[in-house]
Amino acid sequence: MRRLFKGLFGKVDGQNQNLPKIRVGVCAMDKKARSKPMKEILERLTAWGEFEVVIFGDDVICEKPTEEWPHVECMLCWHSDGFPLKKAQEYILNRRPFLVNDVFMQVGGFGSPGSLRWMGVSSGTPLPA
Repeated sequence: MRRLFKGLFGKVDGQNQNLPKIRVGVCAMDKKARSKPMKEILERLTAWGEFEVVIFGDDVICEKPTEEWPHVECMLCWHSDGFPLKKAQEYILNRRPFLVNDVFMQVGGFGSPGSLRWMGVSSGTPLPA
């Protein structure tokens, strides 16, 4: 966004050009993290050169302890089948990155009865198939 102003309003003072990139971590299983829609999102995020994207990947998420995970300032995290959500939550509590989405609300999965109750859907309410 810093460089957005340069494009809109001409030259912005040179101090912003030397700022370090913000490291954004994508903590999701490879199938989700490397999907076509995710690639499009990450391409747009890095287009201005302000962000560096770090995809954690299956081997890091599943095999390594959280102390060995990459350090990032900002984190995108999605739960899916086989994803060790507790490890991701442990990483967040230890490193305190800025969270784009609430990882602690992903506990039961969005299709579970608990999440439906949380969203206010009663058992008598018809749901789309």
